[in-house]
Amino acid sequence: MRLRHIIAAFSCAAAVAAVPSVGLANPVTDLDNHTIIPTPAHISSAAGSPFTLKPTDCISSNESGDPAAQLLAATLRTSTRGDFPVEQHGGKNCRITITAPPATGGSPEENYTLKVDSGSIRIVGGGPVGAVWGVQSLLHLFGPAAAAPVEIKQTISANPVDITDEPRFAWRGLLLDPVRNFWPVDEVESLIDSMSSLKMNVLHMHLTDDQAWRIDITGQDTEHGINFSDLIKYSGNGATAEKLTRFTDQVGRAGWYSQNDYRRIVDYAARHGIRVVPEVDGPGHANAALHAIEALNGEKSYLPPDPETGRAPQYGNYTEKFTTLDPDLEATYAFHKTVISQLTELSDTPTTRKMGLTPDFFHIGGDENNSISDADYAHYMGRIDEIAKNNNLTPIYWGDAAGKNIHLPHAVIQPWAQGSRAHAVATKALTVEPTLKLLASPAEYVYFPTRPVVSQQGENIVGPVYGRCGDAPACGTKHYFDWDPGKLYKVDDDRILGVEGALWAETTRNRGDMEFLLFPRMASTADVGWAAAGNRGWDSFAAALANHVQLLLLHGKNFAIDPEAPAGTYAGVFYPAPDPMLAATDSAHRVLLGYLATTAVTDPDQIHLTATAISRSTGDTTTVPLSYRMDETFHATDKDQATGRRMNSLIHVYGDFTAVSDPDITISVGGTAPYFTADAPKELSWRLRTPPADPAPVAPLTGREGEKLSAVAIPATPGGVWSWDKPDTILVRGDNQVLATFTPDDTNTYSPVTRVLLVKVDEQAPAKTSQPDRRSDTDNGSTPLSSPIPVIIALLLALAGAFAAAMPYLRLPQ
Repeated sequence: MRLRHIIAAFSCAAAVAAVPSVGLANPVTDLDNHTIIPTPAHISSAAGSPFTLKPTDCISSNESGDPAAQLLAATLRTSTRGDFPVEQHGGKNCRITITAPPATGGSPEENYTLKVDSGSIRIVGGGPVGAVWGVQSLLHLFGPAAAAPVEIKQTISANPVDITDEPRFAWRGLLLDPVRNFWPVDEVESLIDSMSSLKMNVLHMHLTDDQAWRIDITGQDTEHGINFSDLIKYSGNGATAEKLTRFTDQVGRAGWYSQNDYRRIVDYAARHGIRVVPEVDGPGHANAALHAIEALNGEKSYLPPDPETGRAPQYGNYTEKFTTLDPDLEATYAFHKTVISQLTELSDTPTTRKMGLTPDFFHIGGDENNSISDADYAHYMGRIDEIAKNNNLTPIYWGDAAGKNIHLPHAVIQPWAQGSRAHAVATKALTVEPTLKLLASPAEYVYFPTRPVVSQQGENIVGPVYGRCGDAPACGTKHYFDWDPGKLYKVDDDRILGVEGALWAETTRNRGDMEFLLFPRMASTADVGWAAAGNRGWDSFAAALANHVQLLLLHGKNFAIDPEAPAGTYAGVFYPAPDPMLAATDSAHRVLLGYLATTAVTDPDQIHLTATAISRSTGDTTTVPLSYRMDETFHATDKDQATGRRMNSLIHVYGDFTAVSDPDITISVGGTAPYFTADAPKELSWRLRTPPADPAPVAPLTGREGEKLSAVAIPATPGGVWSWDKPDTILVRGDNQVLATFTPDDTNTYSPVTRVLLVKVDEQAPAKTSQPDRRSDTDNGSTPLSSPIPVIIALLLALAGAFAAAMPYLRLPQ
């Protein structure tokens, strides 16, 4: 049975041999000086010139390397002016090549090699996912500007390097809780982008709980009286109730995922190297199902059903006992058969198959079951375990199951409780069951609702603290970094499936709340799961955090300013805008100079930048007044609330060039802002365009009646080219007023302009004697068909003549 081999297949070491390392001359292992998170297994640097990206570069890939190549191309197109076409199957002679063998099923092959020299970049993945991780490492080498969401004028390069990399553990996940607070699809995709950048490969979606049911399940089970559409009808819009937690007064957001929404998330995740694993919790945390489906309510279910509706009341608050399904009802298991089957089908798409990320796991819950006996718990879990395995899925249990003395063969246990006693329970379960695997989620090291800092910019930060952080009342980035799952649970790596962080949503209400808790601590979790134990060190990891923070700033993502990180981690950076003088200026001659990515800016008045225009012909200098635009200002916290925290957005810096007369200038930008000090002014060579002028008028043109407008040529105009807006327009006799657009060239003399041009038509175009070529659409060598019109006319004339000749002999009725 395939199931028995699924977990065993999640060993990455065996696949490394399929991806040979390409050696460099005199390599030097350099794990202490790199910008890649998580820490690579092996990285060697060598002397030589950097590889510098060109706008004309293309990317060559094979079919299995194409998803990674497309990801790289799309990223670079956004931040640069290049097209970066992806050429498959040999194609053009591209300087960047990305290849991988096809996915083999079971565990995705995540290992890769990455070789950079002055003239080429070569990524070879152990499988399609491994190639994606090679691209993410390359983007880290290129620096934050390469993955910016705006176009930046900056040389993108990477020093010569040779990387051979593989993960320590096969599972590096994050639990997302859309039940207590709903996360729309676009916010989930934004999270996936950040996870992929850190090579986290599992998104565990906690889709059901007491408060709400978040996934649409279709159909009916008439035998057991179940209408699955009632799940969304009655429980799709639940959420954490007001005053449920003392850390926020806001209610959770409501909503639910359609099946198309869920497929979209699954496919988007797969293209980024991530598997989506659904969880349907039970027998506890099940009130949303009990409230929606009357047939699930029985003698042993809790909360008790309402006598009028036959369904449990909607869940509004925690109670003295937790909810539970009835383990004696056959409807309970019929219900789960349909739910598990549909979610498995939704997770099995052409994209997941191509990436080797087909549905192999299902999380069946099992936590906090205070309203059910151990015997009933064991019966329920055994039945659900069987349903999962009948769908060729490996079941995952929360760690509570380890203390229930139930048999867990060929399964995964996910302990979450903190403290040495709880850890020992999980260790004992592994000892008793040799086929059981461990997915480590100790609350003290991976539960993200724990507040990351005590204060931020002098404002006190409130929030729960799930773990012990020494004497500190908060758990920061270093605390999340400084642990090892093998040591914590006292087991060898071959018994550990991986690590998973958890973002429970009782205290989060929007994307900013989510990101404040995750970043930069999620980078620590990624490193725990990926990096070899002997390669991990806080100093080298922390040195690479600065690039991670810059990427967060560029993408407008929130994060905590963690005092445990080195001071330079949050240093701001000024990124020049691309060829800003080519952009149309406004009435004040104001142009976009660039972007300031820095933290904790509550007001533009805190920014003190200076800019000077220096004439390249005369050396004269002119001070350029600056102005700023930021879509969002920094907000440390709402008083006594765990919500509302926001990092400021990317700051747009504009210059007023009214007083600058020489178009050929160098711009020098320096100054200070929160977390930003220019060590030396940044000098940018630009060509200033004065207020744009229209190109010279075009004299009236001439054309022929019946011709297309495209046949009329516009004389060459210095500084750019003209093109017709509607070239297929048919000319008529007289004066034709038609639109044409002028596109300027690189001389920067003009702006694009659309103008009405006059085309005089005095005579008819000569008639065409040749018949149109009516060749078949398929070029199969057949003879073109001649026009049938002459033949039809001849037949009609012949018939008319014959009829006229016969008229004298015809007798018409009287």
